[in-house]
Amino acid sequence: MPADIQGEHHRAAGRPVMGQIHRHNRILHRQRSISMKINIVIPQSLTSPTAMVCGAPIAHHLARHGHDVKLILLHHDLRAGDERAIQLEPNVRAIYAGQMFVRKSGSEKTYFPLHKLLRVAVSSTRGLIREMMRNRADVNLIYKSQPPTILAGLLVRAVHRTPVVLMVDDLESESNNLHLPGLRTLFRMFEKLGARRSDAIIAQSAYLANYFKRLAGGKTETVFLPQGVEPSRYKLDETRTRALREKYGLGGKRVALYFGSINPKSGQRVDLLIDAFAGVARRLPDAALALAGPGEIDRMKEHARKAGVIDRVVFTGRFPFEDMPAYVSAADVIVDPVDDSPVNEAKYSSRVKFGMLFGKPVLTGDIGVRPWILGGGGIAVRPNDVDALEQALYLMLLDDDLRAEMGRRGRKRIMNNFLWEQVIDDYIEVLDSVVRGDDRVPRRRLPAVRVGQDKVPVGR
Repeated sequence: MPADIQGEHHRAAGRPVMGQIHRHNRILHRQRSISMKINIVIPQSLTSPTAMVCGAPIAHHLARHGHDVKLILLHHDLRAGDERAIQLEPNVRAIYAGQMFVRKSGSEKTYFPLHKLLRVAVSSTRGLIREMMRNRADVNLIYKSQPPTILAGLLVRAVHRTPVVLMVDDLESESNNLHLPGLRTLFRMFEKLGARRSDAIIAQSAYLANYFKRLAGGKTETVFLPQGVEPSRYKLDETRTRALREKYGLGGKRVALYFGSINPKSGQRVDLLIDAFAGVARRLPDAALALAGPGEIDRMKEHARKAGVIDRVVFTGRFPFEDMPAYVSAADVIVDPVDDSPVNEAKYSSRVKFGMLFGKPVLTGDIGVRPWILGGGGIAVRPNDVDALEQALYLMLLDDDLRAEMGRRGRKRIMNNFLWEQVIDDYIEVLDSVVRGDDRVPRRRLPAVRVGQDKVPVGR
């Protein structure tokens, strides 16, 4: 695997994306594009994967194109006296407007009781509105279709007529974190409100584009733009990678890695992965499975014990996001064992994307945009099919040459198609058209992903 991510990142700049780009039209658009003040509203903190993977890179590249950007966020553990504003770079400022709806401290996550959650929700929504009013923008980019962000964006739109672009990367109303009565109904109501009252919608998967297009009922232009990758943000440390393999006894092993939330109810079928690995372990004595992340660890340990592979499965627990490159680099295969739920139809998988970025073959589910992202960078199998998962995992761990070829193809696909600097122009074009008051969000004649009976345009 290449050791220097940054070097190849710069060499890849300017390569064509999704086939031929209409370069002349793009240059003309840049020449007529205006400098904008843009608020990006995110209901999470700067240290969250959402902000680090998408929010902050978008802000950075918008600033590089001459736009003034404010990130208006909610803090994971806001305390009295905490610094509320941070200058990230000359044209990018982060502002904390309130407390997230879950308190996170280190590896601990605390859910508020109903009465306190209501107070936090009201206070944080008011904070978002206050900061959006105080930092008046040409357009508010609302990230995630959650009630507080949608309510804040639409209220500011009503008062100041500031256009709203809703950007979605997940099906929030189907989240398994909505435990309290009535929350799911509330989220669905605000998804529909956001779809119908926003000025444009950027969906980061084809399923979401189709879903919000139907919710909007023809009232709001919706476009599918893929999420990018910013290689320079992820530092490879071979010493750290070797240390992780030694720490968990993985030296000389063929390692399959799952990283993320260990919660089968969320659609990440870690239980089925353990079952599939049990079959692989019987045929490959040097195979090991690493499960990295927080969640139902005790229950999955018991599952591994019953499957007879507890001594071959490593549970690392929660790890800092900045260690993600080392964990991925320590593995031979990245596994994304998803079910066939609407949540996984909708999601743009970071596991697939990061596995490919670091030159690792990826085993994922044949659902949503995953196979399209994957290209030749791995294998996509039927969701919930333990036998198919086992056979593919066995093949990938067994064949060194196959892994190397898939890893090479996957990395090439990411570097040629999914860098933020390659996709950001499409995001700017949507924002620019909304600020100018164009009747329709620009759409190019591009490849399409079929979702049900509809075709949804792909970003480039």
